[in-house]
Amino acid sequence: MLEVVRAGPRREQPFAHQLLEGVLPADFYAELLASLPDPHQFEPLFHKDALRPDGSTTRSTFELEADALAPLPARARACLAACREAFTSAALRDALFARYADVLGERFGTSMPGLAATVKLQRDEPGYRIGVHPDTSDKVMLLQLYLAPDGSHPEIGTALYRREGAGFMRVDTLPFQPNTGYSFARTEETWHGVEAIGALRHSLTLNYRLESQRLRRGFKKRILRQISRFAHRVRAS
Repeated sequence: MLEVVRAGPRREQPFAHQLLEGVLPADFYAELLASLPDPHQFEPLFHKDALRPDGSTTRSTFELEADALAPLPARARACLAACREAFTSAALRDALFARYADVLGERFGTSMPGLAATVKLQRDEPGYRIGVHPDTSDKVMLLQLYLAPDGSHPEIGTALYRREGAGFMRVDTLPFQPNTGYSFARTEETWHGVEAIGALRHSLTLNYRLESQRLRRGFKKRILRQISRFAHRVRAS
């Protein structure tokens, strides 16, 4: 993974990003696909773009934290714990930040703030979409690894956009292919989104966020999680 991040070319249009290919060793990638939790073990995420007309959601997440991993079979637990260790390593952080040193310098100058890393699996069901957005202001860096079982649905990858007048023009779609992904450092111009997908999409994401906003975000997250669980119980009753 370090070799891919360090050696992969950086694209500059429509904003600075890397397309990452062959991110993990092939045997470990196969093990990762076999270690995905069951759908009911993912936490539903109720944001407006992901909602169906009946109020259910097309997106759910699974954070690679000890309490979430504990119920999994031993082999899956070990695989996902290894993923978390690798993705949150100081070596990967330094490699990513080196690739975007100029972008980060424009945002933060010579003094980087404290950061917190989170790693989670995402499960997007057919119909999922998210509108064009640059990401929230507390986000600093993103790496998303596609967990495609095969290359049959390249079109459901993340789309990149450029502002055009009062709207946006899609410049590229990063193909949803096995063992590929992308990274970028967040700015006000990192416009991206996902157009409505027609197939199941799993991915693994690493986010670096401002530590100074961690408590506020954690409080908001707990409230939203309680709302999500209540809504899920109401629909199930």
